[in-house]
Amino acid sequence: MVEHTAELQSYIDSWRFAKTPRTQVIEELASYSLETKHIPDPYSFLITPSGELISLVTGDQVKKIVNTDSYIGQTEMEALVGVERIISDVIERDDQDPGPIIWMSPEYPGVYLDLKVVVSEIVGRGKNRSLFNRAIILDLNKVDTLKFAQGLTNYSTNKVDFTSLEDIRRTPIQLNPGLHWSYIFEELVADDQFQMVREGADLLAKKRAIKQGKDLFPVLFSGEIKEVVYADYFGEFNGSCPVIPGSKTAFSYVFDNSLSLKILKKKDWECDRDGDCTGCSKKNTKVGPCSWCQSCQDADDRRQHFKQLFSVVV
Repeated sequence: MVEHTAELQSYIDSWRFAKTPRTQVIEELASYSLETKHIPDPYSFLITPSGELISLVTGDQVKKIVNTDSYIGQTEMEALVGVERIISDVIERDDQDPGPIIWMSPEYPGVYLDLKVVVSEIVGRGKNRSLFNRAIILDLNKVDTLKFAQGLTNYSTNKVDFTSLEDIRRTPIQLNPGLHWSYIFEELVADDQFQMVREGADLLAKKRAIKQGKDLFPVLFSGEIKEVVYADYFGEFNGSCPVIPGSKTAFSYVFDNSLSLKILKKKDWECDRDGDCTGCSKKNTKVGPCSWCQSCQDADDRRQHFKQLFSVVV
């Protein structure tokens, strides 16, 4: 059993440094929980009419804020542009049954311990399209990673000749519609995660992790972390290392779904009185009429804004 205290403390330090709101911390806790159990992590992005990806959580356009200072950051940006190009083509053709998009990032020293895969399915029609994603970790070495990616191309619409791990990292593929992607993955890799997807067990696990995360949040931020507090919440595998806010590469941004905050609109009132926030439990801070601090109110603003703009449930 992996002991997660040091990992978890790093996350908490990162959240405190970035002043991450309670709602986002809980979402990231849930994703971290699923990652340590090797359960696919489901989440969604919005798709603009031109095919660009927008976070439901923060309102950020992914392509504009990821870090491209490093080699891996630049390589993954190529892939992100490729993902959005596939989505744009689907929109232009008004394709009613597009196959899923597969984006992979193999292990990389100091960044990824395992092969990470994002399976993205375009759902909805017209202006109401969104991208339903599942983040999956596969325990494959470099040779098996290449074989897996090459095997997927036998089912893809864009025929890619993968000859190296970096080819895989920079090139997303789109599978043919028809046979569900989980069966294709299952043919190439023996892993229980694909059965979980077909049964919807990953969706239930994410809901449960969010619910448990709400209870765990005040305990984790109250002082010293003890393993007994979270023993059942995390699994037997290591999780990803938290990164400094603003330094995420394109793939880590999409895979983690833990994005920086951005205010979308300004209310006609301000957080101008002293009090305790009922949203994140922060003490002695500035709150508004609903007794929420600015960060909690901004998070709610984003959700309400996108509900109205895109008519989707967030």
